[in-house]
Amino acid sequence: MFKRIAVAVLISTSLAGCVADNSNVVSSNQAQRAQTVSYGTLVAAQDVIIQTEGGAPVGAIAGAVLGGVVGNTIGGGRGRNVTTAAGAVGGAMAGNAAQNAMNRQTGVRVEVRLDSGSTIINEQPGTAAQFRAGQRVAVATANNGVTTVLPR
Repeated sequence: MFKRIAVAVLISTSLAGCVADNSNVVSSNQAQRAQTVSYGTLVAAQDVIIQTEGGAPVGAIAGAVLGGVVGNTIGGGRGRNVTTAAGAVGGAMAGNAAQNAMNRQTGVRVEVRLDSGSTIINEQPGTAAQFRAGQRVAVATANNGVTTVLPR
């Protein structure tokens, strides 16, 4: 029984360690790069979820391995093969779900009326609570097209 609990704790802490707060993280591609800045007034802000697309199936593979190990410790005799397989399948599903959750990020969709008269909409990491309608904002656009709206 202790062995099963220890394995479950190991799996939980392994998955929990993969979660990170990226709210103030700047990629090396963004650091020390000149950006063109425009100014405008915020029209609206709405919370969204940003989902990273693609990527390797690391979560499913890791989940299958860990699930197979747990299933192997539970079963006995011929049942061990069944519990190992069931653990691997269940682990793969759980690992895939965990990876999908990790690939989601809280974001905000902002609508800005630029001083030039045009209007833009941009989705970016953050929350709508950072903004309020009528607020002055800076719109920074890098050479690679990445645009960030910043409260002033």
